[in-house]
Amino acid sequence: MNIQKYLKSAGVVGLSTLASRFLGLVRDMALASVFGASFVLDAFLLAFTIPNLFRQFFGEGAVSSAFLPVFSDVLEKQGPAQAWRMASKTITMLTVFLLILMVLGIGICLGLSALPDIAEKDKLALELCGYMMPYLVLICLAAFLGAVLNSLDHFLTPALSPIVLNIFWIASIFVLAPLFGPKQQHWAYAMAAAILLSGVVQVILQYPALKQKHAQLQFCWDWEDSNFQRVLLQLGPILLGAAAVQINVVVDRLVAWFWIPGDGALTVLYMGNRLMQFPLAIIGISVATVAFPWFSRLVARG
Repeated sequence: MNIQKYLKSAGVVGLSTLASRFLGLVRDMALASVFGASFVLDAFLLAFTIPNLFRQFFGEGAVSSAFLPVFSDVLEKQGPAQAWRMASKTITMLTVFLLILMVLGIGICLGLSALPDIAEKDKLALELCGYMMPYLVLICLAAFLGAVLNSLDHFLTPALSPIVLNIFWIASIFVLAPLFGPKQQHWAYAMAAAILLSGVVQVILQYPALKQKHAQLQFCWDWEDSNFQRVLLQLGPILLGAAAVQINVVVDRLVAWFWIPGDGALTVLYMGNRLMQFPLAIIGISVATVAFPWFSRLVARG
C-alpha cells in the first residue's frame, strides 16, 4: 500500500466518520429535545451502555485487535485458505460466546426487573437492557466482519455501519416512537426496537463486500489450530488494556445513576462525553483504522 492509497483510505474513513458523527449530533439533539434530562433517557442510555461496552471488547476493540495482525500474517505467509480457516474458527468462537453472554444477560436483567418493590427507573433500565442484549451479538459480529474487510483494504462498508445505527435511531425518535403510545417510556422501547433492527442491517451490510473479496467464512468447530490459538493468546492482554477505559465509562454512568440526586445527570454526562470525542473519532480513529492493517502486513513481511 503506497502513501497515496493510505491517505485516500484514511480520507474515506474520515468522511464516513464525519457523516456518522454529524448524524450522531442530530440524534443527540433530537434526544435532548424529545426527552430532556429525564429519568427515561437516563435509563435508556444506561441500558445501552452494556451492549456498547461489549462491542468495544469483542467487536471493533479487543477481538479485532487480536485477530487482524494474525490474519494478515497468515494471509501473507500461508495463503488465503489457511487465513479463512482461522477466521472461520474465530467467528465461530465469538458467536458462541456472545450467544451465551446474551442469554445470561437477558435472564439477569429481566429477572431483576421482576423483583417486587423495584424503583420505576431501575425497572425501566433493566428491561431495556434485557431487550437490547441481542444487539450485543449483532454489533460485535458486524464489527468483526468489518475488521476482516479492513484487513483486505476495504474500508468504506465498515465505516458506514455507525451511520446505519444513527439513521435508525433518529427514525425511531420521530417516526416509530409516536406509534408506541403517548408516554416517554414507550418511546424508549421504540428506540430499543430500532437499535435491534439496525444491528441486523449492519451485519447484512458487510456481506456484499465480503462476497466481492471472495471471503470464505463458515462456522467451524475444530479448535485445534495454532493460528487460532495465537489469536486467543493475544486476546488476554488486549482485553485487560481495553477494560481500563471501558470500565471507567460504566463506573461514571453508574455513579451518575445512583449517587447524583434528581434526574438527568447521566444524560448530561453522556452528551458532554459525545462532544469531547467528536474530533478524536474523525481524526485519530480514521487514521488508526487504515494504518493498523497496513502495519500488520508490514510486520508480517519483516
